[in-house]
Amino acid sequence: MAVPVLHLCCGDSAARVIRAGLALPESAVLVFRDDLAIGPLGDVDSDRPDARAAFWHALLAESDRESIETGGRLIDQLAAEAAMLRHLPEEAEAFVIWHGTGAAEQLMLRRALWALRDARAPVREVEASPGDFRGDGMTAVGMMEPQRMPAAEATARPVSAQRRAALAAEWERLRDNGGGLRHHRDGIITTHPIDAHDAEILAAVGDDWVPAARAIGRPMGTITGFFATDAFCFWRLRQLAAQGKVEFEGSPASIRGCRVRLAR
Repeated sequence: MAVPVLHLCCGDSAARVIRAGLALPESAVLVFRDDLAIGPLGDVDSDRPDARAAFWHALLAESDRESIETGGRLIDQLAAEAAMLRHLPEEAEAFVIWHGTGAAEQLMLRRALWALRDARAPVREVEASPGDFRGDGMTAVGMMEPQRMPAAEATARPVSAQRRAALAAEWERLRDNGGGLRHHRDGIITTHPIDAHDAEILAAVGDDWVPAARAIGRPMGTITGFFATDAFCFWRLRQLAAQGKVEFEGSPASIRGCRVRLAR
């Protein structure tokens, strides 16, 4: 049965804030977990997103992958998310899409509007305000305070048919374009090589051993255009090790189980 209003967001942190701030039941918030800012998108909307699943399988450290797959195989989780999008128009009488300025949430917005491109249900969007930002001005719904959510919801603006069509078409172009990374700045999403931030990550590694978690902390805070997660930065560290630029002490199966330094 369709709910009166379905709130859409990217990530569990955003979902928790929305539910807590608006006192909503779990069924009123639909959360998408795939970080669309990174990796191939060509088959992400198919019923067999094999390339997308293979990318995540390679990126995630063993401990993270095992934790995520307690909820089912990666391929099945991604396929379920794609199926959820295909049936989205049937799920509610109206929709509210929450997003900030990071690439993942902006891509989720475009993907959701693509799924709702022919739906008759009204769609509104809420953007995280400039007060919900980190130092470089990037905003995210998960950074908002729950008590501010009612006021934020009051600012929800209708998504016009023109905007819905334009962003849906943009999603199709981005999905088919490939590219390893996607950045969002000033309303524009651009694609970049997957190793675009390797120099920044490498610069955070020194000659002495440091915990891997500490080494990636700096680039996580300075990389702009998208929110670089610990999983992404740790994967790039492992790729840099494979290139002979850094070396590990301990097991890289877990970010907490190893230290890193520049290769000697």
